[in-house]
Amino acid sequence: TRCSLPVSAVHCAEWGIRPHLLLRGEQLDVPTGYNLISLMFGNVTYASRSVYAHRDEMLYEHAKKVAGNSGTVLWADDIVRDNLAVDEETVLENDSRRVVIIKEGAGTVQALLGVMRLVEHLSCLSSFHNDEEVHIVVDAGTGTTAVGLALGAVCLGLHWRVTAVMLADTLERYQEQEKSLISDFKGLCHEDCHHLVGTDGLVHWVDRSSPRRYCLWHA
Repeated sequence: TRCSLPVSAVHCAEWGIRPHLLLRGEQLDVPTGYNLISLMFGNVTYASRSVYAHRDEMLYEHAKKVAGNSGTVLWADDIVRDNLAVDEETVLENDSRRVVIIKEGAGTVQALLGVMRLVEHLSCLSSFHNDEEVHIVVDAGTGTTAVGLALGAVCLGLHWRVTAVMLADTLERYQEQEKSLISDFKGLCHEDCHHLVGTDGLVHWVDRSSPRRYCLWHA
């Protein structure tokens, strides 16, 4: 998503990693906001909307160019799964460049883990108490943040309720995404969290009634 791009770029820079960012649309004459930060911390390529419509193909083709002939391209999903499709020993022996693709919106299970860490951090703040009922309202692009917040609350035993304002898709698609992410989370954690997580209905999805402006948190 637009807001996560500069965050990813800055975090990569902190670890000495040069990020390559693909932004939808045309470069601005005077970059501001996320465009400016992305240009400051990453190698930015602007992609037309027609090219960007085929995200996976676009990301993979660009990653192959960055990796070069001897490099290796990995999807972020591959890193956290036991059945890693790449022979890691061969990669290390060849000392090849490894390029990891992070999808738009990070709509994958590893993104949930980061959001759940955010829940843990927030629950430790003096503003919140473990037994307090908290209602979190967020906007939803891919829906990953909302699902991660809800999962974090369930796994930590918090009395938090998450409402997500749908920005980009139908209720049915968001519910499918929720089920898919929760299923992937169960597969990642094996038996550790199965007894804590329900099959669906963790997030309350609602329609957008006004233009997107901000996220609202209240207790």
